[in-house]
Amino acid sequence: MIPGLIKAEFGYEGTIKLDSWAGFQSRNGDYGSISSSEGCDGSCRLATGGDMADKNPEIKDFHIKAYEFTIKNQELS
Repeated sequence: MIPGLIKAEFGYEGTIKLDSWAGFQSRNGDYGSISSSEGCDGSCRLATGGDMADKNPEIKDFHIKAYEFTIKNQELS
C-alpha cells in the first residue's frame, strides 16, 4: 500500500514525504502560491484518480509500483 492515502470522492489522496524535496520552496498556499518563507519538510500531496475515476476507485498495482520507484530513486547521484 501507499502510506498516508485515504479514500476521497474521486480516488485516493493524502500527503507523503520525500526527503529529497526537503528544503525546497513550499507552495501550499492558494492556487500554488508560496505558503511559507521556510523551506518545506519534503511533504507533498499525492492523489490517484481524479474526476474521471471509476465510481469505485482503488489503488492498483501500478500505483504502488510508481510510489515504490519514486521512494527508491528519489536521490539522484
